[in-house]
Amino acid sequence: MILTIYSAFDNIVKLIINKSNNLILLLILALSIDMNLDFKCSEHQRSFENICFKCNLLLCSRYNNNSFINNRIKDIWTTIKSSSTHYQKLSKTENDISRFFKELHDYLIEKERSLTKEIINDKQIIINQIESNINELKQISNIFKINNRIQNINNNHIKSTDPPSNQEDTTTRYSTRSIIESINQCSTLISFIQSNSDTIFNQYTLDINHDNHYDLKDILSQQYNNDTDSMLLDSIYKINNNINNSTKSIINFKQQSISDYYFKSLSKDKLENDLYKFFKSSIDLHTLPFEQPQLIFNNKINNTKHTYIFSTHSDNGATLFDITNNSTEPSVIHKIKHSHFDFQDSPVIQVGDTIYSFNIEKRIYFTYSITTKQMKISEMDYDHDISNITLSYDGKDHIYLMCVNKYIIGFNIHTLMFQNFFIGYLTNNLHWEDYDEGVFIPSILSFWYKSKLYTFSESDNYMSIYDPTKDEIEDIDMPSEMEYYCACTDGNGNVYFYTNNKTFHRFNVDTLKMVDLKSNHQFPNSLLYHKFSDEQSYIYVLRGNQYNKENQRYSIENDQWEIIFTNDDYYTSIDSFCLLYSYYCFIDDCQARDLLVDLLIGLYDKNGSEIIAGRRSKEVERFIPKKNVTPKQRLVLRRRWFDIYPSTEQTKRYNLSICVSASIIGSNLLEK
Repeated sequence: MILTIYSAFDNIVKLIINKSNNLILLLILALSIDMNLDFKCSEHQRSFENICFKCNLLLCSRYNNNSFINNRIKDIWTTIKSSSTHYQKLSKTENDISRFFKELHDYLIEKERSLTKEIINDKQIIINQIESNINELKQISNIFKINNRIQNINNNHIKSTDPPSNQEDTTTRYSTRSIIESINQCSTLISFIQSNSDTIFNQYTLDINHDNHYDLKDILSQQYNNDTDSMLLDSIYKINNNINNSTKSIINFKQQSISDYYFKSLSKDKLENDLYKFFKSSIDLHTLPFEQPQLIFNNKINNTKHTYIFSTHSDNGATLFDITNNSTEPSVIHKIKHSHFDFQDSPVIQVGDTIYSFNIEKRIYFTYSITTKQMKISEMDYDHDISNITLSYDGKDHIYLMCVNKYIIGFNIHTLMFQNFFIGYLTNNLHWEDYDEGVFIPSILSFWYKSKLYTFSESDNYMSIYDPTKDEIEDIDMPSEMEYYCACTDGNGNVYFYTNNKTFHRFNVDTLKMVDLKSNHQFPNSLLYHKFSDEQSYIYVLRGNQYNKENQRYSIENDQWEIIFTNDDYYTSIDSFCLLYSYYCFIDDCQARDLLVDLLIGLYDKNGSEIIAGRRSKEVERFIPKKNVTPKQRLVLRRRWFDIYPSTEQTKRYNLSICVSASIIGSNLLEK
C-alpha cells in the first residue's frame, strides 16, 4: 500500500497506539525530507511524496504506476461487467426452463385434444340420436294427453288430473346431460316419462293457469279453432315426420359404427413414480463454475471450441489430435506418457472433462483431466474376475463395464466404487479354454440408447438389451448370420459393423434392418464414428501407417473411403505375427452420453492378411490352424500363447500385444 505523505498525519496516532515505532520514524523522516526538500529521488530527481507500508520505502510519485483509485474503478467495472454477464446467463437459463415446461404443457394439452377428439365427435352423434328419439316420444305422449283431456272436457272435467309439479322449471333440467342422467336413473319408459312430465314431455308449459293446471280449451280455441281432430292430426303429422327423421338418424348412427374406447393409464402412485424417474433422468439443472479455465497450448490462448481424438499407441502413451477443421492431416496437440500404467488392453472412455482407462489385468485404472492435464492411477477395489470388457457411460453416475457372458459391473464416478448390476452367466471357475465350447462370449460393442444398454457380441447373431429398471436382458435375433469383427455406433440407433469377410454394414436397432455399405477390403482395427456437421459424418479407422498399415475414414454421405493421418507413426508392427487389441470410444458432440468402446481382436501378417500358418516355434505352430482362424480361435490362441510364453521379455520379443485406444472429445467439453 502506498500512502501520500501529506495525508499521513491522521495515521500517526494509530501507529503510536499500535506501537509501530519504525513506521512512525519513517513518517517523521519523510515529512522532514518533504518539507526541507533536501533529499530527492536519485532516479527521477523528484521529491519523496509517498510511503510504501509494505516495503517501508520512500517513493516519488513516478513509482506510483498503479493508482489505487484507478485500480479500484477497474475492479468495480470488471466486477459489475462480470455480474451482468452472469445475470444474463441466469436469465437465459431461467427462460429456457420456463420455455421447456411451457412446451411440455402445450404438448400435454394437444395430446389431450388428440385423444378426446374422436370421443367428443361420437358423443355428439349420440346426443343427436337421443334428442331425435326423445322428440318422437314427446309427440306420442302428447297424443295420449290430448285424448285424455278431450275425454275429460266431454265429461265436464275442466282441470287436468295430472299432479302438480313441485320442481323448479329450469334450463338445466332440459339439458341433454340431465336427460341422459334421468334415462340412467329410470328402469322403464313409463317411469322416465312420468319423471319428466313437467319438462321435456310437457308441450304446453306456456299455457298454465293460476292453479298450475292446463287450460286445454284455450289451446283448442287459440290454435285449432276448437277442432280436436285438427289437434290430433297435427300431432300425428309431427310423429310421422319425426319417425322419418329418426329412421335416417338411426341408419346414420349404425353406419358410423361408433366404437367403444378404453383409456389405459398408470395408477396414480406408479404414474408419479415413473414421472419422477423420467424427470430425474431427463431434466436436471447443473451448477457450473462461474468461470471455466482455459487450456493453453503453445503459450497461446484460443477461445475457439475444438474437437479432438485421444489415441493411445504402442509406445505406451497417448496423443491428442485436433480434427476440428475436418482435415485429413490433423495436428498433434498434446502427448502424455506414464511409466506406471500399461495402455495395452486398456479401453478408454470420457466422462465430462475426465478420461478413464481400465487395465483389468493389473487391476488399476487411469484418469486424465483434459482441463488440468493431470494423470492419476488408482487400484480397482473389486474382488471378482473381470475379462474382456467394453465400456459405456449412462450419462448420470456410472460407467458400465460389460464383461464376457453379459456380466455387467458399474463404476460410480463420484464414490469411485464398483458394484454388480447384472450377474449374467459368468462363474468364478470359468477358464479361458472354455471359449472353445462357446461358453466364453466377449462383446465387441456396448452403448446406451434410450435409457437401455445395448450389447453386441463377437460370435452371437443377436443383440442384447439390458433394461436397468427391470434388471433384465432381452436377446433379439439379428437379420443375418455374420461373424462381427468390429463395430461402432452414431448414438442415434445406427450400428456400423465390419465382418470377418471384410464386408461393411449399417444396422438400425429400432427397425432391425441391415444395409450393405462399401468396404475398403481391409481389416480395420477399430471403427470410430464422428459427425462433423449436418452434411458430413465419418467412420474413422486408426491403425497406424508403418508396415503397410493405413489410417482411413469412411464418408457416410458419399459412401467413399479416404486415407488420413499419414504422419501417425506410433502404431508399429515389427514381426509378421502379432495380435492386436484396439479400443475406441465415441463422445457425442453435444452431450456426454451414449458413449461406447469397441473391443477388437485380430491376427495379421505384415500384408494385412489373416494368419494361415504358424511361425516362430513348434509350440506356436501347434496352436495355429492351417486355415483361416475364427474369432473364437483368435482369443484361444492369444491365451495359450501367454500360457507358453508368460514372461514380459518373451511378450515384447514377439510383439504380441499392441493397443490403440481413442476417444472423440466433445467440442463443448474441451476448449483449446
